[in-house]
Order: sequence, then structure tokens, then C-alpha cells
Amino acid sequence: MQEIREKILQTRAFQKKVVQTVLSFLARGLRICRRLDPLVQVEFDAMPEDFVLVMGVLGARHPIILQNRSTGLYRVRESFAAVCNRIPLAPPSVARHFSAGTTDPSRMLEIRFKSVEAGWRMITGQISIAQAYARHDLMIHGEIARAMQFVRCIERVEAYLLPKRMARRLRLLQEQLPNPRWRIWLQLLYAKKEEYTLQDGKEVL
Repeated sequence: MQEIREKILQTRAFQKKVVQTVLSFLARGLRICRRLDPLVQVEFDAMPEDFVLVMGVLGARHPIILQNRSTGLYRVRESFAAVCNRIPLAPPSVARHFSAGTTDPSRMLEIRFKSVEAGWRMITGQISIAQAYARHDLMIHGEIARAMQFVRCIERVEAYLLPKRMARRLRLLQEQLPNPRWRIWLQLLYAKKEEYTLQDGKEVL
């Protein structure tokens, strides 16, 4: 019984690391598509300047944090607690961990997978992000309209990054992509790392 328990814990630890790695890769894809894909550009242009997007597994203290600006989408390398301290009202899930206030949907959207297994299903191509939403695998703190905008952007990035057969099975390729898939992959491999702090917007390289 102890061996089985240890095996399960090892599997979960492995899945957690892979989910975090793939989400980080997905964040890079979002940043690139923010510049190159018209659909993604429209969705992010409709969001407020300096809008903060958070995605990760529920309970994780180091989720992926992105900030939307007119000049592009940037990865925030500060801790979740530091980001929330600079936003007066933080999501309820933050309050449980950091004694923050209540949600401010006009400034932040937080999307969390309810479990490591839920994140694993999406990043391995078993389901799309929209299907994860339909299955209630996601916890969303923020405006539903903003969440759906973000989900559409993630779906477009998945269409570029997933193998064609898998993308078709998940119904992500129902229309012609405006960019060749190889162009997005090339940008992913050679894109310059751009990271910002939330306080003053100075670049941290």
C-alpha cells in the first residue's frame, strides 16, 4: 500500500512539473500570437491596458502571470503575492493564501485548473481549453466575458502548436490559420525573452 501511495505521489509530482512547463510554453505562444494573429490581437485589444491574466493549477503559488499592454503581452516574473499587493482588490483564491481582499474583475482574470489531472488532460491534448471549461475543470475568478476572450486566444494558440491530427480532433482547425504553423514555432524557438515588473513596467532581462 505504501508503494502504491508513493507511486501516485511521484506521478502527480511529474504531472505537475509537466503542466507548469507546458503552460509556460503556452504563455510564450500567446505572446507571439498577440503580435502575429489577427484574432488574438482583436481579443487582447478589447481588454483594458495593463490587464493581468493568471493561469495555473489551483493552489499553486507560482502560476503563469501575463500583463496585456498596447505594445504586446508580457510575462510578469514577480510572485503572485507581489502582483496582488499592487492590485488593491485581489481574487478570493488569493485571499485564502495571502490575506488579500475581494475580487476586482476589471483588472485581473484568474483561471485555474481544479486539479493537476485536469491540467494534464488539456496539455496532453485529450481535451481543449474550451472542453475543460465545459467539463467544469476550470475555476474562474473574474468576468466571464474576459474569460471567454482568453479561452478563444488559448484555443488559437493550441491550433498552432498541437499536431494537426490532434488539433482537428479537438476541432481547433475549423478555419484556415492566418499564419503558417512553422512561423509560430520558429518564433517560439528564437523569440527574445521579454519580462516586466508590474510596478513600473521596466524591462527585466
